[in-house]
Amino acid sequence: MPTRERPADRGRRATRRAIGTAVDELHRARMSVGLSQRDLSDATGIPRTKIGRIERGEVVEPRAGDLGAIAGALGLSLRLNLYPDGEPVHDRVQLRLLAAFRTRLHASLAWRTEVTLPIEGDRRAWDAVVIAPDGWTAIEAISVIGVVDGTLRRVNLKQRDDPRIARVVLLVADTVRNRHALRLAATVLRGDYPLDTRATMAALAVGRPPPLNGVVILRVPREPP
Repeated sequence: MPTRERPADRGRRATRRAIGTAVDELHRARMSVGLSQRDLSDATGIPRTKIGRIERGEVVEPRAGDLGAIAGALGLSLRLNLYPDGEPVHDRVQLRLLAAFRTRLHASLAWRTEVTLPIEGDRRAWDAVVIAPDGWTAIEAISVIGVVDGTLRRVNLKQRDDPRIARVVLLVADTVRNRHALRLAATVLRGDYPLDTRATMAALAVGRPPPLNGVVILRVPREPP
């Protein structure tokens, strides 16, 4: 069975590929304006030998500052942008939160974690999925609530794109900060996630998916020493 690539390793590989593309573009730009490596060295203060090594791909991870200086000397601007590409890794609180939630489910319900969407090339995934005979319920574990609108938009898009999912549960760690954030966002949440903890867990505890999307607030067990 092939080993699943870690998100951090995938990120490193994608970054090296992007840097390689940028280096190729800088080399072509230098040639097109007729500058030598010595000219570029004089303009940037970067040793000519280092510029040559960068262009030949011998510097695996050239400094962003060096690439930016070369780009500036060639009348270009180096920009770094971030794009969604899969899910962030779980922190320890999220893992304990998911484990605590699972113990409250009926024994007949199947449980899977890190379930990717059924779209080729799409790295988005659900933190967990509860599987009942009459439907799948996706679980999104949240240790610290950030921007509620952004979270809802991200989760709602996943639900839209995954035809297997009948319901979604936002599983939130029970902290003072999170409860305050939920109170402030109550109006926004009520439209898409009308069920509270009691109603959601009442269904799952007897082996049924909740009738609607819901929010579950759960105390996170202490980490063992």
